[in-house]
Amino acid sequence: MDAPLSTYPLIDFSKPGVLDPSLVGLRVGSKLFHVTRATLCAQKGSMFFNLFAGSEHKHPPNPLSDGTFFIDGNPEEFTEIIKYTAVLGSALS
Repeated sequence: MDAPLSTYPLIDFSKPGVLDPSLVGLRVGSKLFHVTRATLCAQKGSMFFNLFAGSEHKHPPNPLSDGTFFIDGNPEEFTEIIKYTAVLGSALS
């Protein structure tokens, strides 16, 4: 785990609930999502890219006490956004 910690220094992976630095825990409404950092950062310049793309953070996120990040939104709609982002990431790789 040492390499990912140095790759993403603004997120404290030692916090409870953060098991794998390649995964990001997102609380959307009352639902918990675990999404790969690669999926979140698939679209360069997107909000997720700006938040989770390592040392180029424009607005570093503040994790909750369990290490997850809160997004004030509708979990059902967020599911569709993540599906689209995952397909986009697959197409770009």
